[in-house]
Amino acid sequence: MTAQVRTQRSAKSLQIRVGANISGFIFDLEPSIADRVASLVDVYRRGKERVDRISVNVPRNDAPEDLRPRVVSESNEAVRTTSSILLSMVFLSGQVRMHSSSPRTSTLYDTDGRALPPSVIECFNLPMLSVWGEYRATPTSRKLTMDHGGDHSSLVLKSTIHSSENTLRPTLLPFITDLVNHIERRMRKTSPSSSPFSHRGAASTTPLELNASTSSPSVSSMHITLALRIDQSKLQLTCQPDVNVIAGVYWDSGGFLLNVSRAGQQISFIGNVGGLTIGLKHGFLSEDCVRLDARNLAFSTTFTGADKSAGIDMNSMSVVADTEVSGGLRFSRFQDVLCFKAVWLDRIPVLSATQGNELAENPLKAKALPTPGATSIVKSDFTTAVLVRFRRICLNVDLGQSISSVRMDMLDVTLQSKIEEMYAELSVSIGDLTMSATGNISGSARVPEFSFNTMRRKSLVFDFPDRLGEPRMLDMSMKSGNLEMTLESDYQKILHLW
Repeated sequence: MTAQVRTQRSAKSLQIRVGANISGFIFDLEPSIADRVASLVDVYRRGKERVDRISVNVPRNDAPEDLRPRVVSESNEAVRTTSSILLSMVFLSGQVRMHSSSPRTSTLYDTDGRALPPSVIECFNLPMLSVWGEYRATPTSRKLTMDHGGDHSSLVLKSTIHSSENTLRPTLLPFITDLVNHIERRMRKTSPSSSPFSHRGAASTTPLELNASTSSPSVSSMHITLALRIDQSKLQLTCQPDVNVIAGVYWDSGGFLLNVSRAGQQISFIGNVGGLTIGLKHGFLSEDCVRLDARNLAFSTTFTGADKSAGIDMNSMSVVADTEVSGGLRFSRFQDVLCFKAVWLDRIPVLSATQGNELAENPLKAKALPTPGATSIVKSDFTTAVLVRFRRICLNVDLGQSISSVRMDMLDVTLQSKIEEMYAELSVSIGDLTMSATGNISGSARVPEFSFNTMRRKSLVFDFPDRLGEPRMLDMSMKSGNLEMTLESDYQKILHLW
């Protein structure tokens, strides 16, 4: 590593510039990383709670500005200094090695031909990586005077992964299994029933809650922005040595942006992909069994937590996406899909949702009376809104030479969904749908201006707001324009609809 460090100081700012070139780096990752990250989060939260308790009792200077002394000492001038750090690093190569408690039996080598330790079950090679970062701290004077009008501390990290190519094997699955197990154990420890902060006495918490509600929000929140750009890359998932089936993700160009603000109460994830291709095929064949292409894909996901001080009384998540999709499916090689499902999909662990299932089975548990002598916890509602728009969807399905080949073309496809605690809504609209089939079974169909709407309630309760109307478990409606459909078999017309 070759590094350069430069400091620049002025009357009101201190700037540190760091530039470095690194020949390469090795990042070893164990499943216990989940416990370590959770410990850091606990330390931060508990420290923040203690700082908030202290700041409640700090007297605030509410005197008019013209009556405050204007003589500022040198120490106060130093307090107003703003610090910033600029970072620029270039890694010529990189390697991420995943470890597991179940060692492998075969020998695994790195890019230089060196044998890796038995605990390393998978190795992910990174090409040239560029990282640029900036940290801008809030002036200490604003922290001391509780000046919330200014900007909070900000951290910006931008990175670029240049062209790469990697192949992952099923030996990666034990690492994922161990990681999920650590996360599940952590979730059980932090469940509301076992949380040490869920059964505090009402007398001991009420004064703190009252003071916190009347005071300003904490100034210790940091605005974090993480950006990642990926150049043309290829990632393959192989099923060997079980079967010679390969699934690949081929990436043209694009990037992602993660934004965290309001002390983690608002998180947004934005992405823009120029071209993305997903394919599945047998290793000895040139044509894909399954192929899906997405062009000019743009999406945005935002999570907003409940914050009474900001006037937000509901947890919400919104998903918006816009793209153009084309693809194909060959049923004559459908066994390749089943092989990939058996090797990869069926063995990927899924987080268990025991508490969520219990709540879904008996929604009245959420309305249980609080325990005497304990603070009542009001569960905030969670709303999910999804809006997905496909400018065009073009699919080709090959059912075999003895059956038919079907082509489907859809324009202006919009999917909207809203999921709340007690009911869910879904609507699908298609501007124009055209289908054509050739072979022993042939025909055509056209459905313009098609729309489908449905609303489902999770329980039949008669105290719904008026906007839901008469309580029904399921409401559905469907309409379309002029429908035209013909179907032939061995050149004999067997169906004609209009």
